[in-house]
Amino acid sequence: MAHGKKTKVALIRGNSLNEWEGSLWNMMGSEFDVTGFCARKNIYPIENLEYKVERLHTSSDNFVINNTYKYACGVFQKMYGLEKRLKNFDIAHSVEISYFYTLQAVRAKKKNPKLKVVATVWDNSFGRYEYNYESGFGSIQKHWITKMREYMYEVSKGADLFLPVSDMSASMLYDLGVSQEKVKVLTPGVGREVESSHDISRSISSAVLEKEYYLMVNRLVKEKGVYDVLYAWKMYTREKPSNNKVLLIIGRGLEEKNMKRLVRE
Repeated sequence: MAHGKKTKVALIRGNSLNEWEGSLWNMMGSEFDVTGFCARKNIYPIENLEYKVERLHTSSDNFVINNTYKYACGVFQKMYGLEKRLKNFDIAHSVEISYFYTLQAVRAKKKNPKLKVVATVWDNSFGRYEYNYESGFGSIQKHWITKMREYMYEVSKGADLFLPVSDMSASMLYDLGVSQEKVKVLTPGVGREVESSHDISRSISSAVLEKEYYLMVNRLVKEKGVYDVLYAWKMYTREKPSNNKVLLIIGRGLEEKNMKRLVRE
């Protein structure tokens, strides 16, 4: 960074910019100038983000346009004008290899050669177009998956760095043809300071601390596999009964009420 010039970072999140992951970017430091880019109809709260945010018209803003683009063209979350907005940035940080706005960031390098594209990749992002996750059709549409594969191949070659959250995510990137030199596993961080384990332990009874905890943290929606975990836990505890083992589920979502019902029953 020459002569104190700030590194301009574009945080591209489609309709999913949020305060929990987004708050990590509040701590980037004075040498970075962060701008968040999200859809006009963003899903999550962003009021507490300390950097500027630009809302772009995105295909996901409209139900009809969203599904037309997705199923007819294989385009999932196109952010209109994004390439133009990235012309003065140094780094574009996106998510997933299959989102169209990640491809847009890669294509923006044609007009902005200094731009570096980085993409965080999560465990549950692979195969959603291969196993017919969202379409509801009897079988996957050939033109759809063909387009998706073309886009992912272009991203795999054009992005500068992939940050999978686990070794499993990394291996899936390799299966898609991503070079190992472009992959660095980076596990999720925590966006705020927490009490020391000593302080926490003093407030918890010894009876609780003696238990063996198994933790699941995610949105409580079907596509996250929450019912798989719940029923697997039931099977596990049936085969190996124990009053010492506790499944702790942390999260919110559409399935929360139904999951609580199942637990009670």
